[in-house]
Amino acid sequence: YYLNLSATEGLSIATLEAAACGAAPIVLFSEMNAAAEVVSRIKYGFVVTSMDEAAKIITEERLPKTPPDLSSFDIRHSVSKYLSILNQS
Repeated sequence: YYLNLSATEGLSIATLEAAACGAAPIVLFSEMNAAAEVVSRIKYGFVVTSMDEAAKIITEERLPKTPPDLSSFDIRHSVSKYLSILNQS
């Protein structure tokens, strides 16, 4: 598991790195926590509303089945997209 229980977090590279290594992220839901959006988007890990909920997931040893394909977050993917847009002008 990877725990990110911060109520305020920008785009969490550490959350992506943990998922890429197969560690299931557990992140705290908050309107100001982009890590919760990342976990929802990649459909891997858990978004919780309390520390107790996070502890229960760990205690029950609940794990997602397969680490996600994170290639869309790769810098080469982003550069390729930008170049494609620039070449259309």
